[in-house]
Amino acid sequence: MNAANIAIFLVFMPPLAFIAERFIREQAESLGSVIAAILPPIPMLPVPSESRPMPVSVVDVKLSLSAGHTKVSEHSDRTLEDINRPKGNALEASEGTSPQEKLILVLKMAESIQILHSLKLVHGNIFPGAFRVEDEYLTLFDATLYAAAQAAKEVEFIRMGYSHQYKARAELAQETFTPAEAMDVFCWAKTVTAVYAGSHPTLTFSKSIPPPIRPQEMPDALWHIVHECLTEDLSNIPSMDEIVIKLNAIM
Repeated sequence: MNAANIAIFLVFMPPLAFIAERFIREQAESLGSVIAAILPPIPMLPVPSESRPMPVSVVDVKLSLSAGHTKVSEHSDRTLEDINRPKGNALEASEGTSPQEKLILVLKMAESIQILHSLKLVHGNIFPGAFRVEDEYLTLFDATLYAAAQAAKEVEFIRMGYSHQYKARAELAQETFTPAEAMDVFCWAKTVTAVYAGSHPTLTFSKSIPPPIRPQEMPDALWHIVHECLTEDLSNIPSMDEIVIKLNAIM
């Protein structure tokens, strides 16, 4: 390239670059307008925050495993995140226990739920992680927390964790629902089977609902009570008052 050509290049290149850039920008804007006219608007998804500080008021029920001491306490320092922080140890506490000790644990879990229902409260998230056995006491944690999460429509958030495989298929099929006493009873029965099996139940996504499996170590009389509660027809599930009466009869 000679000197004359270089001079011409230096004179005309900046304007040409500006014109090209402007042309490209106009074409992009025009194309964007066409796409916007054809396609529906894309909804903006909410950005999850690092913490969910929504405080909720919950109830804990504490029962003595040997005496008749019972304590119901209300707490306002819990948040929806507590759903995914199991405080309980029902499975671990049942390991190595005698048949009678297991029955006592099962009865006390039922009685703690019975107390809630007598107060017109529904727990909504019964599973082994909701119960803690410590210093000869059984505590049922976070009653009404699940209902608060449902009311806040934190559906996907609350479906996380360890409790979903304890729920009835009818409950899992719904996006939102009002927790009911029958749901607590069903989940209690699944928790009892886990205590005797020594492991969490398997979550199945098959269309057909498999029949309940009886753990090998569960007594006949207890299995009869538990099996009655494991129906997917929640309208036919017995009340916790009825269950506690039947449990006391086989102690």
